[in-house]
Amino acid sequence: MDILQLVGSSRDSWDRQQSVQKPSDLYPGDASNPHPWSIEGHVGAKAIAERAGVSQEELQTIPDDSEVWSDVAWVLGSLCATLTLLCSVERIVLGGGIMQRTSLFPKIRRATREILNGYIKHPRVLLDGPEGIDGYIVPSERGNEAGIYGALALAADAFKEASIERQAATPPPASCFDGCRTQ
Repeated sequence: MDILQLVGSSRDSWDRQQSVQKPSDLYPGDASNPHPWSIEGHVGAKAIAERAGVSQEELQTIPDDSEVWSDVAWVLGSLCATLTLLCSVERIVLGGGIMQRTSLFPKIRRATREILNGYIKHPRVLLDGPEGIDGYIVPSERGNEAGIYGALALAADAFKEASIERQAATPPPASCFDGCRTQ
């Protein structure tokens, strides 16, 4: 699951963030995950399949109104609330396999608001619509290809930075006219 990509930071540190569950959510986390208490351990495809009692291939068959999605949305809403409080982000873009289920977004936005409980008095959180929370917590425009585009963007940035460093470290070539005498 591609939860977040921060330039200069590791996504891995975010999907290993400890999840916050609703009091009624008793799922212990994916036991095969090295961090079953993590967000990935609670809302990764394997965890969702376990929650619903289906195989990962059958995730599409879980109805949108299933309590499983409410529990998943709460965990992701807790991540969004944490990002809002700690990072002061302008927008939260969620992508990856399960985020293709667009019915999750209203639930995640609702959970984020409920968790923040009015603490953040900003229109991006308080209001509905594109100028409000609907434009604050959004799906990736790249869909399932977001990770590839992100990797390419980071590679391009690294190449550009390395080129600039090489350029700064290499003296300019001597001109063919430097030190030549005219006869």
